[in-house]
Amino acid sequence: MIDTKKSNSYLYTFDLLKFIAAIIVALLHYNWEIVPQGYLCVEFFFIINGMMIAKGYKKLLNTSCIDIIKSKLSNIYLYYIIILLLTIIYQEGKVSILDIFKYLFFYQYLGLAENNLPFWQIWYIAIYLIVSIFYVLIIKIFQSKYVYITIIISITLLINMYNLTEYHSINMTYEITLFGLPFGMVRGIVGIGVGIIVQNIADKCRIIRKPLKNFSILVELILCILLFSIFIKKPVTTEGDFISYVLISILLLSLSLKSNFISFKLDAFLSNNVCSFILSLSLPIYIFHTVVIRFFDKYNTILSGGDNPLYYIIIVLLVSIVGKLIHDYIVLVFKKINNKLMI
Repeated sequence: MIDTKKSNSYLYTFDLLKFIAAIIVALLHYNWEIVPQGYLCVEFFFIINGMMIAKGYKKLLNTSCIDIIKSKLSNIYLYYIIILLLTIIYQEGKVSILDIFKYLFFYQYLGLAENNLPFWQIWYIAIYLIVSIFYVLIIKIFQSKYVYITIIISITLLINMYNLTEYHSINMTYEITLFGLPFGMVRGIVGIGVGIIVQNIADKCRIIRKPLKNFSILVELILCILLFSIFIKKPVTTEGDFISYVLISILLLSLSLKSNFISFKLDAFLSNNVCSFILSLSLPIYIFHTVVIRFFDKYNTILSGGDNPLYYIIIVLLVSIVGKLIHDYIVLVFKKINNKLMI
């Protein structure tokens, strides 16, 4: 989600996967029929973010809770506010002051009020912010034991999610609750928790990664093929969702070990400036695609694409360009102003 300084251990392969996943989610929100189970890419992003939290474990222990929360708010909350402002513009001021107040303090995402915003990714930002702070507090309280607490929470919720068999998939946000929490919140807790578990397993596996070199190439190829076949499968099923959940986790675990020749070569290729720029579009695409698509649908009077593949390419390009402009000329400008005010 958030940009970080890239060290020698940085995995550009993850950037490639994030870029592909962001495009899949954008296409899903434009036309559900293209990738029926593309919503699982949301789980992918949650897992990635959980891995990032686990990677920063030592730094988190040495940073105060107040500083961590301030950092999260000054970065992630800014995206939330900007999308909220764009929502008010889109709805031509038809959002009440009371609703705006509730959104500012996450009432809707805590299950305390009804959510009716047209820009779906705003819930992801809210859930990511709330849940990441939740896990940071767990790390601060339980320290080295935080992994065991995370396993208990994640597995318990995951089993209960699966047992909701009357629903066809996990692609829900507010339709139902689990342990009093909106389903979208549960997805965030489980996804980020799984990411934390995956990263800790990866750290333990590094000592045996050499024997896994040849094996991991085959595993990654098979997982990619299986995931693609599930993503385009109709109809969506609960079983397919949870199989995909496992496959995504194993794929990220294998890639994070960076244990084979292909991983090294692919990372070396993706680290060039052109690839880095293209892959950097994943964040603006993922965060702002619903904004672009909704405004486009509202004001477009020229293009009519239907199922034309060329039209989908135009949508992806439009989302990439406009998302990047919003990110660079609105988000980053506000970040600079915020940083000056905090000095």
